[in-house]
Amino acid sequence: MSPRRLADVFANLRRNGALGRVEVGFLLATMVEWAGWLALIVYAFSRGGAAEAGLIGFAVGLPAILVAPTAAILGDRHPRSRVMFTAYGSQAVAFMAAGVAFMLGEAPVGYGLGIVAMALIALTRPLLASLLPEIARSPEELTAGNVASGLGEGFGALGGSLLAGVLFAVAGAPFVLVTGGAVMVVAALLLLPLALRARAIERDALRPADGSFASTSRTALRELAAGAATTLADRRLIALSTLMAMTIGTLGALNVLIVIVAIDVLGYDEQAAGYLAAVTGVGALLGSVVATTLVGRERIAAPLFASIIGFAVAVAAVGLGSTALPVVIALMATGIGWSVAWVAATTMIQRLVGDDVMTRVFGINESLQTGAESLGGLAVPLLVVAIGPGGALIALGIFLALVAVVAAPVLIRADRIDPAILRDLAIVRAVPMFSPLSAPVIERLAAYAEHATFAPGAAIITEGEHGDRFFIVVSGRVTVSVRDREAGEIGPGGSFGEIALLRDVARTATVRAMEPTELLTIRREPFLEALTGQARSRAVAAGVIDDRLAADRAAS
Repeated sequence: MSPRRLADVFANLRRNGALGRVEVGFLLATMVEWAGWLALIVYAFSRGGAAEAGLIGFAVGLPAILVAPTAAILGDRHPRSRVMFTAYGSQAVAFMAAGVAFMLGEAPVGYGLGIVAMALIALTRPLLASLLPEIARSPEELTAGNVASGLGEGFGALGGSLLAGVLFAVAGAPFVLVTGGAVMVVAALLLLPLALRARAIERDALRPADGSFASTSRTALRELAAGAATTLADRRLIALSTLMAMTIGTLGALNVLIVIVAIDVLGYDEQAAGYLAAVTGVGALLGSVVATTLVGRERIAAPLFASIIGFAVAVAAVGLGSTALPVVIALMATGIGWSVAWVAATTMIQRLVGDDVMTRVFGINESLQTGAESLGGLAVPLLVVAIGPGGALIALGIFLALVAVVAAPVLIRADRIDPAILRDLAIVRAVPMFSPLSAPVIERLAAYAEHATFAPGAAIITEGEHGDRFFIVVSGRVTVSVRDREAGEIGPGGSFGEIALLRDVARTATVRAMEPTELLTIRREPFLEALTGQARSRAVAAGVIDDRLAADRAAS
């Protein structure tokens, strides 16, 4: 892994301050998630052993199964930065209140509030994954954001586990929850500038054509179903969602079993459980760094499959260890595996899903993963009784590896892209007008693109005629004239022809080839669908039109 790749990621975050603040906020939220989870599991284990720890592990994730997809509707209705800010603030209150309840000896109340806090966390990843394409100004920034999110997962797992381990020794599990609430306040404040600057035009763009949002349960269910329908309509999404749900389910069981292994197998105390979880965090951090190699890759199914197989093998290896060193090495390997898988899977979903339903699709995935995580925690007591902690880990690793083998062919076949399409994709992505669009939309544009060549002096478009195509210069040069007055030249990478399509008016300029010229052309229908068919793209398109028309007026 080249240090330059990592430096490029941080350079993109520095250039885009909003992107950087969002990623730092996610890092803090991930730390709190890990610390809060461990605090609840350790507290439950100290009260009722493996049975209560497994039950709480299940109960913590159960409400999130409903919260993630249902509340994700808000991310497609309202400015996502504001929804995320509200979610962070609500988590802060819930974590602090849960910690205070435990301190007062009110365990049922503390559990209830802790479950609420963890359910709210289910909003974080769907909102983050759909917010990044919105605030990234280029494909490079979006990829950098995904990699930074992976680094946040790694640093968060490490920092949250270490924080929990230290605070367990100093003040106990309840204080971990109170501290987590305070950290969430900081995360919310990092998002505050972005939330306050959410523009009114952005809210209008999210409003349906009839001008109002119906608040009926039928409308909510219909919007929620759109995320599920999008997933079920694509075999690749089905395979990807299933595979990641099983991976996170195995991780949920592992997180509970870490506590049992630390105390019952290795003979350590609850503080050591936090430190063992921190080892997983170290691995996750290393895996996030490895994931920087995904930057610029068009094909990522193979790395996704390899990382999940590696995670499965490492989980089984934890079960084979009876002393600290092999357990530590295996736990570090599990962190590497799931963190690479998370970055790869997130990138694949962003490529496959349109912006208009992206939050809901990620919400469905978060629900599936949280449900699987809960079931993984619930299965721990049964597995421990039946085959012991080591046997449980070996069985989980084998089962996940089998699921990965079944799902791999669908993902790998779908990941094979024609080299010609890859070339066109690079050309389309380089057009500044398209940079705010989500990756799946850009890929559909590239699929619709056609090549055309023009001899020197040939008219490509003529002022006053009907417009039916958008053009991108692949090679050669063209000259632009408005009312028989030269208005400039356009070289490779430049584009023209959008005004007539977007405003449904006659061509406003004449464009001729100056030399042998190759163009990439996109027909009216897919072009309009890309720029105006998604709510957030309409505002971007309006700004582009105004700029181009102003330039034409100046030339004439």
